[in-house]
Amino acid sequence: MSYTHGGPYICPCFSCFDRRSVPITTTTSAWIADFAPLSNPPTPRSNQTQNSHNWKVLVTLVVVIGVGVLASSASPAFPKLCCSPTSPTPTPAPDLVQEPLQRTPAKAESTPTFAFEVKPYGVLGTGQSSVGSHPPGMGTAILDPVGLQFIRGGSTNGAGGASGAIYKALDIQEFPQKVQESITAETQATRAQYQTCDVIHVAAPDLTDVPNQADALNKLTLAYWHVFQVFAVSPDSELRLLPISGGIFSGRYASDMPSLTRQATKSGYSRLSAEEKHELASRRIELCIWGTEEFHSYVHSMV
Repeated sequence: MSYTHGGPYICPCFSCFDRRSVPITTTTSAWIADFAPLSNPPTPRSNQTQNSHNWKVLVTLVVVIGVGVLASSASPAFPKLCCSPTSPTPTPAPDLVQEPLQRTPAKAESTPTFAFEVKPYGVLGTGQSSVGSHPPGMGTAILDPVGLQFIRGGSTNGAGGASGAIYKALDIQEFPQKVQESITAETQATRAQYQTCDVIHVAAPDLTDVPNQADALNKLTLAYWHVFQVFAVSPDSELRLLPISGGIFSGRYASDMPSLTRQATKSGYSRLSAEEKHELASRRIELCIWGTEEFHSYVHSMV
């Protein structure tokens, strides 16, 4: 018998399992010669013997392959045969979770708060107590809550209360033309320069005929708002307030004036722009109360 290629040949039949791998030769005689050193060298096979041998090889291969297939399908742990080398299954990369950017919160701008001190003396620095009081000078503006009829008339003659005391102390006999032109209705305000100090004139609303407290509060709020606006654009660093409409203009709300003043000043301040509030943040505002009894009422209402 002969083969068409060279190389080692291993016979798969059971009778040849003890044989060593021998090179495949082109002739049967050469194959026999390669086994000459063995103790029991094979003898040339007859055709019948060769056919029997071939059938044994074929049956053996079929049995081996069938057992392998059955074992592979029956047991998951049995490795499956594959003609090509297998590559390891790549491990999927874990999902990348993008962390949110940590932003440093911007510092919020501080909002100025409205605050003023209640003083036991009038805007002119006189009163029941002289502790900490001093006459107004340059850089100080004092508030004059005057009746609208006096401004329209142009003369201070006949004014009483706090306004009369201011006109007498500063020797104001007539209102400047600027004041008469700027103030034409209640709650309006303007500033005027005098020899001793500045004065912010405001047309105090007459609350005598106001039907309810809400309307009274609204009028007072507008008056204080206008006063704060005028003070914010002035060169003065100090403002001395006194209760607007706290005298003969208070009408039925005389006992409510401390509470109304507290609410109206805060509401008026809240209407200012941010720039105006920042302007007032570095300035001094005082609420000046001349009488001792009134002083304690206002102090108590501001708490």
